[in-house]
Amino acid sequence: MKNVKPFFATPVFQYDVNMTQELHRTLLSDLYAWQEKEVGIERSNNSNYGWHSEVTLFSRKEDSIKALCAHFLKAINTCTLEITDNKFELNEYNFLYEGWVNINKKGGYNAPHDHPGYLWSAVYYAKIPTPSDAKSKSGILEFLDPRTNIVAMAPEIAEKSPFFIPKIQIRPKENTLIVFPSYLRHWVYPNEEDEDRISIAFNVKYLKDIK
Repeated sequence: MKNVKPFFATPVFQYDVNMTQELHRTLLSDLYAWQEKEVGIERSNNSNYGWHSEVTLFSRKEDSIKALCAHFLKAINTCTLEITDNKFELNEYNFLYEGWVNINKKGGYNAPHDHPGYLWSAVYYAKIPTPSDAKSKSGILEFLDPRTNIVAMAPEIAEKSPFFIPKIQIRPKENTLIVFPSYLRHWVYPNEEDEDRISIAFNVKYLKDIK
């Protein structure tokens, strides 16, 4: 049998973030304090049910947020080295980044979108309500196949093969970080629970370090 090559593959990484309970409680408190002081903006979120902070995550002074940002950037370097077989010279580049917080109350969601202008995007899940219905898609993250109309070209096997499947769904867990290429279109199903759903997202790209 011939080897199957993953041509045009889209790498998606998933990490468990080791955070103490105390730091996690502090982080949630800091995020809610941020929300109380800022009106927020509207991007992919429905502003009637969800709050999207300004994209100033990396300039925040709270120790909990600074610790998480440091973890984010370390994870990005790990992903980059993984897909380049450790051939990417990290010391020759600087980061350009932005980050923000999403707090979705019941009914809140994020419409399909991507993150143009960046290399990597990622989301960390700080608070995930337990679904009241095990079959519910509440808060599920769904990635959409970036290839044009692939299902129409292969409808017979689209639902049976990972090479042709049109979408991938992930039910997030707290303290999980998911990293993916910024071009990958995605969206989040409405939060159907009474508790808030809190995620922290960011974008990163490398800039050549001019010395």
